[in-house]
Amino acid sequence: MHGLKITVDLPYFANFRKPTSTSNLTTYSIPPYTTIRGLLSNALGLKRDDYSLQEWDLKIGIEVHRKGDRNKELTKILKLVARERAFKCKNCGHIMKQSTKRKSCKLCDGDVEEIPNYKRHFPSAPMYQEFLVQPSFNFYLISEKEKLEDIQRSIKNPRRPLYLGNSENLVTMETSDITKVSKESGKKTRTVVEGFHLNSIVEKLPYKFHKKGRRFQLEYKTVSIPKGEVIKLDEEKQLFTVDGERVFAV
Repeated sequence: MHGLKITVDLPYFANFRKPTSTSNLTTYSIPPYTTIRGLLSNALGLKRDDYSLQEWDLKIGIEVHRKGDRNKELTKILKLVARERAFKCKNCGHIMKQSTKRKSCKLCDGDVEEIPNYKRHFPSAPMYQEFLVQPSFNFYLISEKEKLEDIQRSIKNPRRPLYLGNSENLVTMETSDITKVSKESGKKTRTVVEGFHLNSIVEKLPYKFHKKGRRFQLEYKTVSIPKGEVIKLDEEKQLFTVDGERVFAV
């Protein structure tokens, strides 16, 4: 196995939105694993709904290089995703507003068809959005050398502009050389660690998408983010040495 260190700086601000937040757009303290894979997929030029990077034998470690001050602003959100659908009877013209298509019209039993772009007016509302000011992170990737070389080339020459989180969170990135990785057990690390540990910030981060029929479900991992430079563990964990740093990666 080999390792690659990526330093990511956000020169402006960042919001790693919690999917459960509604009236307030709250942010995670660090980018979730799904967000990091999205950044790498964007660099590789993969399509929007291409989750093939999840199937790579790729472990990710996260280190907070600079936390960034947490702030809040009042913003106006315009929702452009339509949930409502409507169908029209070809025979009598009756319009039915419902989420799923009926086999036939409930009035005359005629054939029905969906009305395209039925939703034309979208609601907007003011709400508070949290954001981090100029945070910086180190990502440690552990995988086969060939895959890391693909990622390294894509970061140096990305297929699309790179951002972390939403498209406003533009980033600058630098990579280390690809080196061999060694394993060892230890109780100290600067990186995020899975589980609950003292003197840390505990967050439940999205880790991976699982497709269930036509929808996706999120797998989460509970992690501890060091409050200081180093987190001391209650018991020994398997750590990887990447670019001279002892890293916990999943």
